[in-house]
Amino acid sequence: MLGLYINIPFYNYISNEFSNELLLNPSEDEINNYIDHLIKEIKGYSIFFPRIKTIYIGGGVPSILNSNQLLKLLKYLEILSPVEFTFEVDVSNITLEKAQILSNHGVNRISLKINTFNNQLLKTLNKPYEKKDIIKAIKIFKEVKIKNINIDLTFGIPNQTLIDIKNDLKEVKKHLFSHVSFYELDIQEDSYFDKKDMCLEHDLKMNMFKNIINDLKNIRYKHYEITHFTYKEQYSLHNTLYWTLEEYIGTGLGAHSFINNKRLINNSNLISYYENPIAEIIPQTKKDNIENYLIFGLRQLRGINIVDFKNKYKVDILEQYPKLNDYIKDGILQLKDNNLSLTKEGIFYSNLVFEVFIWNISLKIMSTI
Repeated sequence: MLGLYINIPFYNYISNEFSNELLLNPSEDEINNYIDHLIKEIKGYSIFFPRIKTIYIGGGVPSILNSNQLLKLLKYLEILSPVEFTFEVDVSNITLEKAQILSNHGVNRISLKINTFNNQLLKTLNKPYEKKDIIKAIKIFKEVKIKNINIDLTFGIPNQTLIDIKNDLKEVKKHLFSHVSFYELDIQEDSYFDKKDMCLEHDLKMNMFKNIINDLKNIRYKHYEITHFTYKEQYSLHNTLYWTLEEYIGTGLGAHSFINNKRLINNSNLISYYENPIAEIIPQTKKDNIENYLIFGLRQLRGINIVDFKNKYKVDILEQYPKLNDYIKDGILQLKDNNLSLTKEGIFYSNLVFEVFIWNISLKIMSTI
């Protein structure tokens, strides 16, 4: 299975956790130019088209595209036949017309970026929408027959409380979305929050996440990756590609690909991207693949089968990384039927495990891929 990621890097506002280094409020001509170059880049991967089973259009804010721009991109992608076709949506710029275009052109999964249902916290984040707009967006997608809706929620927002988390989870219970991603707020350097030193205490954030896990379990969500929860096993197939080291193509500004055991890194400067999308090609060593396999494998709650791993890489995990035995004794990891995985408590100490494989990494406990 092969995935295609398409990056739309533009924004129509700056959220307070982001730095100012964003492509903000582009003109129609600027977006049109970008779409032309993007389609040209995608065409360059045509040899892989028959293998593509998932498409994910992310950003940035992909829903910043107007109806004509959406049509141009989606009509080109009709030559593909993905099983899962995901489109990221920001509540601030979705309309019934855009939603109908998405539905008419094969999009069958929406990733709705909302952060929280709390109006005051939305203001804290500098979001240009309110809870009523979120509910309206949900109704719009149901109206156009897109039922597979993932929502992205956030914990660790400045001034957020455990009661706020509980109230967001009540909304999840009310709507029973097919998939929920619950991320810790990632405050970028030089952002408004960073400059104001606005960050919740670590213990409070951990308590929030414990409540999230428990409450979602109580309403029959399956916790299958550190930050991901699925209802009735409606998994994110595209993200699973990353976690299982399947191949994927990344197109657009700053995107990454993993093809033929090589990492391809696109230019993150717009002018350079237009001249040549790919900035760097990095062949992957056995060590690279082992580290990625172990980190992404242990982010999944099902863990890693150590016998399968040994057969694949000719390496015994517990001999190669003896520190893991200490984490098993400490209750951070568990080994059952040759399967190595994080324990329920170990989820909150996963960074310690990842550092066994790669030192000096900058992974946050609750970060996404």
